[in-house]
Amino acid sequence: MIFTEFITNFKNAFPQYRTTIEDVDLDDLPYLQVREIASIVNRAIKQQNETLVDGLFSFMDDSLKCGDEQLVNIISVSFLEHLSFGKDGRKYLMAMPICLNKQYKLIVEYNESLKSDSELQDFMQKLLDDFDV
Repeated sequence: MIFTEFITNFKNAFPQYRTTIEDVDLDDLPYLQVREIASIVNRAIKQQNETLVDGLFSFMDDSLKCGDEQLVNIISVSFLEHLSFGKDGRKYLMAMPICLNKQYKLIVEYNESLKSDSELQDFMQKLLDDFDV
């Protein structure tokens, strides 16, 4: 599945968010459109709306399974990296569908490896020092 199919499927599956996605006015910026879907999930988690979270997770899981390489990247970077489970959201993380959960763990592990990479930290500090930030 390519991105245009994904976003059409999303609007059809969740018509209550059609205007939210369309109002973003980001037709040419798929990463930001999918980031908006992450915001919808985060609000649903905060509101403890299990039905909506489960439905969105199921949709994203199916999309991840049948998406092309670009769509998998968009979901990983713009959706999974921006999920915020908070202190009461652990049950949602535990209930995340298998494929989505595996990809989420890969993203978390990758981000953690970046944080722990001392060479990268040294490099970033040098950049900051050079710009007197």
